[in-house]
Amino acid sequence: MVKPSRSGTSEAIAELRRISGLTWEQLAGMLQVSRRALHFWASDKQMHPAHEERVHRVLAALRRIDRGAPDLTRAALLENGAEALDRLGAGDFAGLEKLLSPGSTAPRRPPQVPRQVMAERRPPSPADLVQSSQDGPHPATLGGSRVRSMKATRIPRGK
Repeated sequence: MVKPSRSGTSEAIAELRRISGLTWEQLAGMLQVSRRALHFWASDKQMHPAHEERVHRVLAALRRIDRGAPDLTRAALLENGAEALDRLGAGDFAGLEKLLSPGSTAPRRPPQVPRQVMAERRPPSPADLVQSSQDGPHPATLGGSRVRSMKATRIPRGK
């Protein structure tokens, strides 16, 4: 028997973690539930409709303040002490946006790496690697001696 899937909520919780970069403990505190309850919900366990609505509202707020990378969004949420997380927990989404987005609410992207730096970081081309010199044989094998294997002898038991 296949049980009905509540993947919408578990996907929302996964996206909450992916966008925010917060730990399970921080997310649970923000949603005002236990970490265990959050883990249950993430694994498609049943949840109260009020909690489900709260998860989706918090997700919508985090999407509006997304900085483009989890570590940047997490830093923005934690830079004002616990004020941003408290506002999320209290449902003050407008206050959160004012706190974290003084100008535009568009997601901020990480700065682009200059072309010169990218060129310095680029690995050598395969053609250059093929032309490189190969290591010669190990000096110990140059003498021509070969390693010989020995046959193991049986040791009688009990003697």
